[in-house]
Amino acid sequence: MQWFQFVAISGMYNVNYPPVYRNFAKNFAWSTGLVTWGAMQRTIDSFRSKTGGNLTDMNYEFIKNATLIYEAPATIQKRQLDFGLGPDNSSNLTNAGNSTTGPAHLVKGIEAFAEGLLIPSAKYPLL
Repeated sequence: MQWFQFVAISGMYNVNYPPVYRNFAKNFAWSTGLVTWGAMQRTIDSFRSKTGGNLTDMNYEFIKNATLIYEAPATIQKRQLDFGLGPDNSSNLTNAGNSTTGPAHLVKGIEAFAEGLLIPSAKYPLL
């Protein structure tokens, strides 16, 4: 059981893994309690909407139709002078390979792992 959890949790790291390993790690998500079940997610969304939850961009249907874009971690580079131009982060985004034409959704780390399984992650503001 620990090995299954190790594989799943190693796939949750914010590392630019190849899509093959990312999909392999998703096969072991059940060992961490993440189960893809559409009917259950719709029931949770229904409960959240009835209790005042914000479902504009964080619900099962949104994640199902969205194109997930994985944010790769910053690469380690040699120190240099940038003369105020700043770093170029355009190469740090990789497409998930989804064929859907829905809205793009930038994800990384555990959020990317969960939403790749169609489990929305709700971010609550701190009061």
